[in-house]
Amino acid sequence: MASGIFITGMARSGTTLLCRLTGGVSETTAFSQPLPLLLVQAMRDFLSFAGIADDRLDYPITDEQFGHAFNHAQFERFVQDHQISREQAGQALNEMKGYSGQKFKPSDPMAALDDWPGGNLAQFVRHYLHFHTAADCRYFTWKEAIAEAFLPHLLAADYRAILIVRDPRDVAASLMSPASLPFTGDPRPLLWIVRHWRKSVAYLHEYAADDRVFILRYEDLVADPDGMMTSIAAWIGTEVPKNSSIDDLLRGWTGNSSQGPVTGISNQLSGRHKTELSGDQRQLIEALCVSEMAALSYANETTLAGSQDIIANSVLLESGTSRPELSYFNFDDRRREEELTRLKMLQSTTEASQSSLFIYNSNLAALRRALGV
Repeated sequence: MASGIFITGMARSGTTLLCRLTGGVSETTAFSQPLPLLLVQAMRDFLSFAGIADDRLDYPITDEQFGHAFNHAQFERFVQDHQISREQAGQALNEMKGYSGQKFKPSDPMAALDDWPGGNLAQFVRHYLHFHTAADCRYFTWKEAIAEAFLPHLLAADYRAILIVRDPRDVAASLMSPASLPFTGDPRPLLWIVRHWRKSVAYLHEYAADDRVFILRYEDLVADPDGMMTSIAAWIGTEVPKNSSIDDLLRGWTGNSSQGPVTGISNQLSGRHKTELSGDQRQLIEALCVSEMAALSYANETTLAGSQDIIANSVLLESGTSRPELSYFNFDDRRREEELTRLKMLQSTTEASQSSLFIYNSNLAALRRALGV
C-alpha cells in the first residue's frame, strides 16, 4: 500500500501549488482536497463529544485560540478511537458531491467502500486514496488546507506531512481580494486570517525538529522551485524525473491565484500586500504577528514596542457584513483585549504558556527567542 504524505497550511499559502508539484515527482500520486467534509465532520463529532458550545459546530475547524481552544490530547485520542463505518463514509462522500471545496472528484466515489471494513480517519483516508492511486505509485500526497489539528493523529498512523507557510500580509491580500471569490468565497475578517495563520506557525514550531515533517516557506519555494522540489522529492524517497522542468511537474496547470491564471511558478505574487492592503490593515497584521514574522524572517516595519500601541488604538473595526457567521472575529474591544493579553504574556520572562494563546509551549518559546525576550 502506498505511503501517505499530508500537505497542509493556511489557506492561500501555496498548498495547492505544492500538491500539484509533488504529484509530478516519480512514483507519486497527488490528491487535492479529496475529503474536506470528512475532516469537518470528525472535528464536529469531537466538539459534540467534548461538550463544546453548539455555536462552534457550523465552523468546527478553526483557529484553536482563545474561545476556540480545545484539549489537543483529548482530540487526538478521540480521532484515534472514533470508528468510521461504511455508512458514515458513504454519507460524507454523498455530501461532497456538490461541494466546491472538494477538488478531487472521482467518477465513482462509492467504489472504494465495497471492501471498507471500518476504521478510524487515518485508516479510511489511506484506504480511500490507495484505491485511487496508480498501481505503480509508492506514495500519495494529500492536501487539505487549515487542517493542522489532524497532524498528530496522522503522524501516529505512519503518515508524513509537509507544512507550508507564507507571509501573512500576502495571505491576507489574497483572501481579502474580491478576485479570490471563486477559490475562497466571501472575504473573511482580518482577525480570522491572522489567528488561523498563527495557528499554522504554532504547529510549525511544534514539529520543527520532527523528521517526519518537511517545513518550508512559500517564498523559498517560488524563489528556487527546482532546488526545493529536489529536496522535497529526496525527503519523500523519490526524485524529480530526469529532464523534467517545473512546468512539466505542473502539467499545464494555470494556478488558482486571485491575480488570474499563472503559467508555471512566479515569485511576482510575493509582496502584493504593498499595493492590495491599506496601510492600517498591513500595520495591524504586523502588530498581531510581530513575533511569528520575526521567527520566520519576514521583514516587518512594526516593532515589538510599537505593536501594543497599534493593537490598543486600531480603529479597524469590521462589520462582518460579508461573513456574519464569522462576527466573532470582528476586531472589537473584546478581541482587542485578548490580543493585548497575548502580547503581554509574550514579553514576560516568568509567565508560563497558556494553550489558548500559543497552542504549544514550543511555540511560545520559539517566539520569545525570536524577539530576544
